[in-house]
Amino acid sequence: MRRREFVLIAEAPADAQIARELADRVLREDKDWLNAELLDEMRSWRGVDPTTTFTSWAGASKLPKAYTGFRKRVVSDYDAVAAQRVLGHLIAQALKNPTDAVIFVRDLDKREADQRKASLERVASKNKDITLRIVLALPRAKREAWVLNGFEPCSEEEKRALKAERQRLGFNPCTEAHQLDAQPDQAQKNAKRALHKLTGSAPTREAACWQDTSLDTLRKRGEKTGLKAYLDAVKKHLQLITS
Repeated sequence: MRRREFVLIAEAPADAQIARELADRVLREDKDWLNAELLDEMRSWRGVDPTTTFTSWAGASKLPKAYTGFRKRVVSDYDAVAAQRVLGHLIAQALKNPTDAVIFVRDLDKREADQRKASLERVASKNKDITLRIVLALPRAKREAWVLNGFEPCSEEEKRALKAERQRLGFNPCTEAHQLDAQPDQAQKNAKRALHKLTGSAPTREAACWQDTSLDTLRKRGEKTGLKAYLDAVKKHLQLITS
């Protein structure tokens, strides 16, 4: 079986990283025999350009229209045009660089969050008959909410920090991260601020939140942040084509 090709569209490297590593965890779930080395032989992550690790939304929006003989009309709002251009290019490249799935990662941190989400869902729905699988990763409000979903204090200092954040916010920022927002960094409910208070913004500590916390916990806590929906979509679409 040839190695499967997964394309990532994300705002920044950090967004691409969390989507990629969470997906890999789901692919390995309940498969004790599937180590990282074997998984690398089964799938590859890249951008629209096969030499890149992901494609930014800014880059996607600048892609020229690709003629494929394939035509799908979508409402030209929010991210729909950029997403459709990505699909057009991947289809045009299919013979030279076949793609099995594309993952669109987009923070729902704008006032138009619901409309932005709907625009991507329309693209996925209108293209559901193509062989290319489409997976949406839509953190509400930002990726930091997904990281907080996985935070579990591992020291007395972190326990104190979590207690202080619960008192400051009036709720647990890990189990109720959907109540946080993307307002300026010093705003009361800013997700980045809450995460900084708990992890000190240390990259390795943040990564442990999605790398080490059980997928069952992430699913439970991520019901309203979009995390569970993403993990379920990976299981439905990506796990099937790597089995």
